[in-house]
Amino acid sequence: MMRALIRKLAMKKILFILSYACALTFCVWLAYYFLGMPSIGIDDAYIFFSYAKNLAAGKGFVYGNCPEVVEGCTSFLWTLICAASWWLHLNQFGVLVVAFVCLLLTHLTWFKLLHRTCGEELPVVVLAVFLLSSPAHLCWMSFTCMDVSLYALTVALLARVIFLPRENRLAASVLFAAVPLVRPEMMMLGPAALALYFVSGFIWKEWSCRRTRVFLYFFIFALSLGALTVFRMAYFGYPFPNTFYAKVSPSLFYNISAGFGYLALFISLGASACGLLIVFTGHFLPKWIHVRSPMLLLVAWFLILLAPPVLTGGDHFGYYRFYQPVYPLIGLLVAYSMASVWHSLKDSLLGCWNINRRAWLGAVLIGAIIGGALSFQPSWRTYRSFNEIDQEFVIAVAGIADGKSLNAVFAGGGGMPTVGVITAGGIGMAYKGKIVDLMGLNNVRVAHYKGERRGKKNHAAFEPAVFPELGVDVMVAECESPLLKGMTLDPGFASQWRFGRFERAGLSTRELLASKAYVEMAGHSGISFVDSAQWDGKKWSRIVAGGAR
Repeated sequence: MMRALIRKLAMKKILFILSYACALTFCVWLAYYFLGMPSIGIDDAYIFFSYAKNLAAGKGFVYGNCPEVVEGCTSFLWTLICAASWWLHLNQFGVLVVAFVCLLLTHLTWFKLLHRTCGEELPVVVLAVFLLSSPAHLCWMSFTCMDVSLYALTVALLARVIFLPRENRLAASVLFAAVPLVRPEMMMLGPAALALYFVSGFIWKEWSCRRTRVFLYFFIFALSLGALTVFRMAYFGYPFPNTFYAKVSPSLFYNISAGFGYLALFISLGASACGLLIVFTGHFLPKWIHVRSPMLLLVAWFLILLAPPVLTGGDHFGYYRFYQPVYPLIGLLVAYSMASVWHSLKDSLLGCWNINRRAWLGAVLIGAIIGGALSFQPSWRTYRSFNEIDQEFVIAVAGIADGKSLNAVFAGGGGMPTVGVITAGGIGMAYKGKIVDLMGLNNVRVAHYKGERRGKKNHAAFEPAVFPELGVDVMVAECESPLLKGMTLDPGFASQWRFGRFERAGLSTRELLASKAYVEMAGHSGISFVDSAQWDGKKWSRIVAGGAR
């Protein structure tokens, strides 16, 4: 009889996992369809792809066709995963599959944690509805092909080790060894997770056991981090990824002020869910403290996860990329709080109102669906009209087109120009010449040049003073791009550069900036340059049909 019961429970669990996997697949596809079915991967994902392609080909950590060794990807482990996909000739599709598997495992991990904590199935269903109700969350965690899905899975697995008793020691050891490879933020989150793991020993009455294991896990974490740092110093010459130097301002006050603004906007988009979380948590927090509930530590883990984006100044992407891994935890806390309310009121309500239990559960589920649909913006109802990420896919496609057009025009002779770019993903996969990333993500000289890194987040490393050292012939940029910090409006620069298109044998590039010296050299190879704007001594004036301005 016991075996039959175990078999029945196992079958029930398998059916739930398969059902949820099907529902998740459909919702991810729906988010992809509503977005216009773009190419897989946003522009920054193509930077990962560029490094992956070169690693798989045995060229090392280099970007595009540049010889410079540089770590232009923030996640070391995700770069290796992408490289494995290219080595297996799966390319973007392989990365997409890994991202989706990470997404599914992340959700299942939170489901198990919630079920083990509250011991009921209804909160798990509420959490599932909550997760499937956010197309932005599903988008970021899947077909953007970014490292967010790996980051979110690591956060969930750390929570499982911390808050569930009797963890698997081998699996936990592997996890803490991998943590430093996921993202630089894990240098803070790893020790924080270990601190909560130690404190949770008092709740599970495993203090003596966890006291011993916490030293083991910290040693493994420190050894992995130390090995990674030594490798970075020996191979790249710097202890952190190049993206850290390009993105993060040296002013801590500036970072924190921008980071709090980022957090405030994230909360404002999920006012209903965050409001419920605050109300429920405020109501049950004294009870959790009194009974030493693990939910108190989950609240602490939630607050800790909010800190890294605040300390680094937030992010420029739509839909709050760095808080998408926190989104399931918000749903978990809300679902657990709703379960607590249900336990407090079910007997009195069912008895007083003579309501059928199934009808009541159905009403709760319908309420969860409605609440989930309105929890965070964009909801499914507003996803098409309130879209903030579709341009990232467009930029990737445009970059590939730019690279191909440059290849076609300059393939006839004269040599490939050194091209300066602002968006470095798509063009890095397509262009056959040397590329200089003017925003510094894939260029050590720009990333480490002195500057305040203030302006558009992740696009503020460029300083006009460093430009003469870069040897750029052509810039894929507008003639008055604010990201170039007024350099193109300097009369000295404008006297040496032109804005327009290169043309050869019916082929043409997009509008770009080209140095007059290179235009002259290209002219000897039969490549002409047609101006789209001219410098009038104060500004760039567009040239319209017929030559009139």
